[in-house]
Amino acid sequence: MNLQSLYYFSELAKTLHMTQTAERLFISQQNLSNHIQRLENYYGVKLFERKPRLQLTYAGEQVLEFANMINRESINLTNILSEIKNEATGTIRFGGSPLRINAILPHLLSEFTQQFPHVEIRISDVLSKELENKVLNYEVDFAVVTGHEPHPELIDVPLMEEPLYLCVSKKLLEKHLPDTYEMIIKKSANGTDLKDFADIPFCILENRLGKMIDQVFKDASVMPKVYSTSILTQISTAIGLKGDAACFVPHLGLANIIDRLPPDMYIFPVLYKGKVLVQTVNLICRANQYHPAFEKLFMELLKKRYQEIAELKMK
Repeated sequence: MNLQSLYYFSELAKTLHMTQTAERLFISQQNLSNHIQRLENYYGVKLFERKPRLQLTYAGEQVLEFANMINRESINLTNILSEIKNEATGTIRFGGSPLRINAILPHLLSEFTQQFPHVEIRISDVLSKELENKVLNYEVDFAVVTGHEPHPELIDVPLMEEPLYLCVSKKLLEKHLPDTYEMIIKKSANGTDLKDFADIPFCILENRLGKMIDQVFKDASVMPKVYSTSILTQISTAIGLKGDAACFVPHLGLANIIDRLPPDMYIFPVLYKGKVLVQTVNLICRANQYHPAFEKLFMELLKKRYQEIAELKMK
């Protein structure tokens, strides 16, 4: 048995696809197959059923737990030894949605690289649900996620209770609510009742934020008129800011574009059951994970950036 064979085995167990895994690891299928065969010979059991499709055996599931533990401890050991040698080198594997990566990283990388210029940052820019799995599967060291449910193998560090806003242009209000829009603007200054906007087309999100908004529509007994749908908040926002449909934007997303908002764009907090709707933003990492100095600094800068964002006032 060797560590590389265990690593290759754990990677194949993620995809259960020999060709895809070999390509991702930049090795031949035969080389990958040889590593799996060595492990099966070493343990004297079959790790995979080959037909009708590739899948883990029960023995393979047990070896996978062991392989994940070994991979995690190998990363921890590398980080510990790097600090012992006083080498400010290493790799940060950080995850976040494209919206959050774009709004956060440019503001902290300069300060970070001044202290750790030789640390490589590998970014996984995918949605929160995928990021949780990536952290659990040792593909990402830590990630910023929204709407996260507690998990016994993960540590949650609260970053922000993030308000959500409805963005709607004056021309859209004039077009669809010509007789009532002035009254609605005054009424919605401190929070929206989506019943007042039932005749307006919306950019709809198909992600966790979208599920929250869907619940607000249901609570208001409103079936939204759909102008567009997207899983990416920044795409929905870009369409909505053209002024032909209303869109929903989280506080961080709005902070990132506040200086570029059209002059006729109104921003209203979204109300749900009488309170401003918020989504919880957390930094997550695996429990019992060792964090070298450069990772600790990166996480502190993340928390600092979110504190700055939370203090921004939206007009």
